[in-house]
Amino acid sequence: MSRERSYNIRVRLYSFFILVGLIFLLVIGRAFQLQIWQGPKLKQIALQELEKKIPRPYKRGIIYDRHHFELAMTVEMDSIFAQPREIRDVRVVSQTLGPLLALDRDRLVHLLGQDKNFVYLRRRATPEEYEAVRAQKLEGIYFTKETQRFYPYRELACHVLGFVGLDPNGLEGLERQYDSYLKSPYRYEPSFRDAQGKTLYLSGLESIQEDEGRHLLLTLDKNIQYFTEKELRKGVAKAQAQGGTAIVMNPRTGEILALANVPGFNPNNPKESPPAHRRNRAVTDTFEPGSTFKTFLLAAALEEKRFSINDMINCENGAYRVGNHVINDVHPHGWLSFQDVIKVSSNIGAVKIGKKVGPKTFYTYIRAFGFGRPTGLDLPGEVSGVVWPYQNWGELEFSNICFGQGVTVTAVQLAAALGAIANGGQLMKPFLVRRILDQQGNPVKEFPPQVVRQVLSPETAREMRRLLARVTEPGGTATQAAIEGLAVAGKTGTAQKVSPETRRYAPGKYLSTFMGFLPAEAPELVIVVVIDEPKGAHYGGVVAAPIFREIAEQILPIIGIRRPLTPGPQPPTTLPLPEKQGPPPLIQVRQEVGEGMIAASCSQNRRVMPDVRGLTMRKALEVLKEHEIPVVILGSGKAVAQYPPPGTAIGQNVRCRVQFQPLL
Repeated sequence: MSRERSYNIRVRLYSFFILVGLIFLLVIGRAFQLQIWQGPKLKQIALQELEKKIPRPYKRGIIYDRHHFELAMTVEMDSIFAQPREIRDVRVVSQTLGPLLALDRDRLVHLLGQDKNFVYLRRRATPEEYEAVRAQKLEGIYFTKETQRFYPYRELACHVLGFVGLDPNGLEGLERQYDSYLKSPYRYEPSFRDAQGKTLYLSGLESIQEDEGRHLLLTLDKNIQYFTEKELRKGVAKAQAQGGTAIVMNPRTGEILALANVPGFNPNNPKESPPAHRRNRAVTDTFEPGSTFKTFLLAAALEEKRFSINDMINCENGAYRVGNHVINDVHPHGWLSFQDVIKVSSNIGAVKIGKKVGPKTFYTYIRAFGFGRPTGLDLPGEVSGVVWPYQNWGELEFSNICFGQGVTVTAVQLAAALGAIANGGQLMKPFLVRRILDQQGNPVKEFPPQVVRQVLSPETAREMRRLLARVTEPGGTATQAAIEGLAVAGKTGTAQKVSPETRRYAPGKYLSTFMGFLPAEAPELVIVVVIDEPKGAHYGGVVAAPIFREIAEQILPIIGIRRPLTPGPQPPTTLPLPEKQGPPPLIQVRQEVGEGMIAASCSQNRRVMPDVRGLTMRKALEVLKEHEIPVVILGSGKAVAQYPPPGTAIGQNVRCRVQFQPLL
């Protein structure tokens, strides 16, 4: 009996230890599962219950013109957001917020009733909205700093700069092309909830990150851009045209000094303009170049030594049969020299020159000049145009191409190709960004001028410059592009537009073009002007050439080209002040500029404008306040330019404008 009892005790004891061991193993296994296997996942779930991630704003980089004037900058704005899970009475909060933010009460109830940690109520609120909501001290309603992209010159260079969305991601122009440099990866501000569900921030949200975003230093000159846009707008309005494009380029480097399209838009409020106004015609629109294309045919003929400039060509008195078609000249001519073919722009002369050059050779030069492929200009959306392989050209197609029909180009391609003739035969890659800078202004990436290829010999390029200079002389097609006291070279073009519906030439619809460079003997500027559907007169020499002349005359003083003859008062080297503004307070700090010029007062109480260049903003304001001169301020840092110039007598109600540059 005792043995049986002892056996039972041992069995029970062993069973107990085995059970305890199994329980221990289960506990250890579960602990391993929770701590090791599922530990990271469970920790993440716990943190999600306690931790919140609030979007933290950053400063997008500044876009400067070539002289460090700010074309696009970032300003701080207050945004209002909600933590719906913290709000106990959604209807009361919604009823309070609705009138303050001009939001529908039912929509607010829907937003605040969601099971979410974060909901925006008003991004980039006005100061009045921010103060009104903040004064209510509502539960679950918070504020954060966000950034607003600001373009101080409004429409100036709008198609180059582009604009950003609310994110803020670049949507168009350089803002999109260099988005990865201008912004940084989106970051979040960590915060936690306490036992009552209130938000606890580890650090405040009151400041914007200062170390984010690189800056762009452009090739654009804001003053050249301003006068280019101004004269293009005037020319388009005078011609009652649908729109227009103008490009100013340095032919030796490929730097774009100005790129303008009409109509334009205000990048501060891009949605106020239709998409067609935001289209960058200079890189997205293709057109038949018309007679401007004869320039590159004649260059090929000279380079291949098929002609000399004095060779005579029979232009058939204005009518020449090619197959079953007749090619005409606007003005009939008999025999013309090679150099006069381009001066008077003879279609028949171009066709006969083309026949001697040959389709294959001409096609080779067309491609060498950069047509039929994008130029590589650093803007989104650039198209290549259309140049069919020469094997697809019939006799009539080849004849049409000789005077610029049957191929399509962009305005940027024309500027780059003409630049190759202006600079001695090298095709340069056009570009808009010179450097990418860090926050201290140190270059982190350089974009030097880039030679694409040698298209012509320097001798051929020199000869072509002489031929194109004759186009603006008496008897040429571009006398209205001539500038007194300065040799100008160029070529006109007039092309019919193709109807997208019929795929045929549309009656009465034309594109008028003039491309030129100056001074003709040593070019420093290439200017291309394209006018879309002018009313009435439509020839390039009548419509586009005068706009070329006006642009050139305005910007010659800016780049330091002097003419022997004085044409009259020269334009200011800084932008005019905004017009249509009432009398300002004594010192008025603004960050906006428009068009026009404020005329000096006729008051007898006149003063002399002091020189504030080189002064800090604080010192400059003190000087201007002492002289009782109102001021419009652009930028920050040290004063680099002012208008009116120092020493100018100014009236009582005239405000000055001072441009400041960061101390880089």
